[in-house]
Amino acid sequence: MKKTFISLLFLILIAPVVFAEGANWPIITGLGLVIAITILALMYALGHGFNINELKVLATEEFYQVLVTIVILGGFTAISSVSNEISSGLSTSLGISAGSNMQDAALQMVNENLDNLGTVEVNIRDFATGTNREGSKSAFCALMGTSINIAGCGAFRQLSAPVAIVSSALSVGAAELQSLSSLLSFGQQYALTFLLPLGVFLRSFKFTRGAGGLFLGLAIALYLILPIGVVFMQQLTASFENSHDTFKFSSRPALPTFADNIIGEGNACDAFDIDSNEDTAKSAFNSVLDSIDFFIYFILIKINIVTVISLLIMVSGLRAAAGMFGVDVDVSSLAKIA
Repeated sequence: MKKTFISLLFLILIAPVVFAEGANWPIITGLGLVIAITILALMYALGHGFNINELKVLATEEFYQVLVTIVILGGFTAISSVSNEISSGLSTSLGISAGSNMQDAALQMVNENLDNLGTVEVNIRDFATGTNREGSKSAFCALMGTSINIAGCGAFRQLSAPVAIVSSALSVGAAELQSLSSLLSFGQQYALTFLLPLGVFLRSFKFTRGAGGLFLGLAIALYLILPIGVVFMQQLTASFENSHDTFKFSSRPALPTFADNIIGEGNACDAFDIDSNEDTAKSAFNSVLDSIDFFIYFILIKINIVTVISLLIMVSGLRAAAGMFGVDVDVSSLAKIA
């Protein structure tokens, strides 16, 4: 009950500043420190005035904890500045906007992957439409009351299974990237202006110290550790692409297209030409095999594995950061989700 009351009181005090346009996190955090120190000073004054030694000792101990929090925040600010300098130096090698901080760089990389994923989805959708249309073609012949229906394009149905698998993997990848983008956006907007001041304030009191340490660790994990993990993994994939055949891994190969409503043109199927249909379908299938390296790398590695590792780095960083503030966080369930 005390934790809830203290948290709501602080939220009421800082809410107009936190959600104001262009909120400045050093001012908000400083406001949290001033409020906490003022409350501790009042506690010490009451203890001195009424000769309550326990209250004086408690206020003194809590003030020391505030000083420790200030020192840790100073280290966090220094590390954040260094990370921003590093991200500025990566603008050329990773293709990010010049002058971007670490948070902007990570968010830009994730959004670029989302754009590339959307392009791949369009390519897969067009290819699936073409294969389904060609596989559904049939020939019909009627002679002297006898009719024959020939599914001469059935060989194209062999392409349906791999297309369905790739489509499912793309859907999972899109969900992962969108979740990662949402986390980065939340951390960029509210980690320092909401989570950090709330954590500083709550950690200044003994009965809310655990919650305060958790909020501080979460702020550091979202604002600093997660973007660093994303940028680090992106640099690894960029190095991998540069050391291998760039056509296979960094460039999206063109899948075969099918002529619409024109029999026998390009990769289109002629339902009456049963002998050549199998070879036409095999040619389209081999074209898909030629591009399989890119799809395996892009979907399974650059999207799925990179996202999972970035989230694991954030979860591990959350536990380490919270541990600095004296909070033992059990993140096993979060790690399983990540």
